[in-house]
Amino acid sequence: MRVAGCSVDTVEAQQAFADKLGGIRFPLIADPGAQIAKAYDVYLDDWKTAARATAVIGEDGMVVLTYPRAPLDGKAHAEAVFADVATLFA
Repeated sequence: MRVAGCSVDTVEAQQAFADKLGGIRFPLIADPGAQIAKAYDVYLDDWKTAARATAVIGEDGMVVLTYPRAPLDGKAHAEAVFADVATLFA
């Protein structure tokens, strides 16, 4: 399993975020034009940002699970996603 993060921030803003946290253990994808956010229907036009969402994408590129409005509690959400993935692929 691979994990990546994506935001509508620039590469520079993402680097500053990673530096602030002392590093990130997964790649961050910069989407400053919001093409990815719009494709996943999570772009918030009024706010010019993206809602927090999670997508589990299979090796074939197909979306397997989605969490369109993921909670801000990252740890609990990540644990729930990993549990769902473990059940799905058991």
